[in-house]
Amino acid sequence: MITKQLSVSLQEVNKDLTKCLAEVELQTNLLRKMRAESNSGFATVVHEAETLLDEPLQLPRICGRQRHRDSRVATTETAEEYYRRTLYIPFLDGIIAQFDERFLAHKTTALRLNALLPAHISDTSFDSLMEALCMYLPVIADDDGPDMDDVRTDFVRWQSLWQDVPASERPSNCLQALAACSKTFYPHIHVLLQIFASLSVSTATPERTFSAMKILKTYQRSRLTEENMQGLSMAYIHKHIHIDIDKVIDHFALKNRRLQLC
Repeated sequence: MITKQLSVSLQEVNKDLTKCLAEVELQTNLLRKMRAESNSGFATVVHEAETLLDEPLQLPRICGRQRHRDSRVATTETAEEYYRRTLYIPFLDGIIAQFDERFLAHKTTALRLNALLPAHISDTSFDSLMEALCMYLPVIADDDGPDMDDVRTDFVRWQSLWQDVPASERPSNCLQALAACSKTFYPHIHVLLQIFASLSVSTATPERTFSAMKILKTYQRSRLTEENMQGLSMAYIHKHIHIDIDKVIDHFALKNRRLQLC
């Protein structure tokens, strides 16, 4: 239940990557603390289990050779010690390892581009962005080729823009920073912030899109064209957007009756 709210939060849309990574790190530290205090923590779990079962916890059947579970039980080992060693600790280690594997790359990328946020840019040097620039410079470069001097100039002017702004009024996430960044005056910073804002925390949003396609693309719509499929998908996914039915009727009331309806 400790990771339930985190799982629900990561499936929401428009999540700030930095804040989500901070919450993931907090949850990971909590799990590591539970791992270090497994003796007292698992004792509470065993007490709750025995209360539900209305009987004491028993050791599993012991045999000479076991292939699918750990049957190495010391002569003085209790049921609580056995299940703590074979179930509780490996379970916590598995969750911690998955957190590190899933979000480690995100954390590295976020720490590189997080320095561009106005809330942190005062204490940032251009050299600290070099690793990120080497990765994303082919994307932000002009047609004539990458120019590090132009990027440095944009960074210096972007940093100077927020020097005299109070810390409480500076944008602290990438979406707010992107809205405050002019594409005309800071083109390279604007593209870097776009990249930072587009880094997804999880794959929940595209998975919802695939689920919508499975609902729309049925056997009754075997001749559904790609254009209409995109239109139906957008209307199904973005249900909050109002569609003027009269305009739709006017479109299908044109003289040309050879329209692709499905």
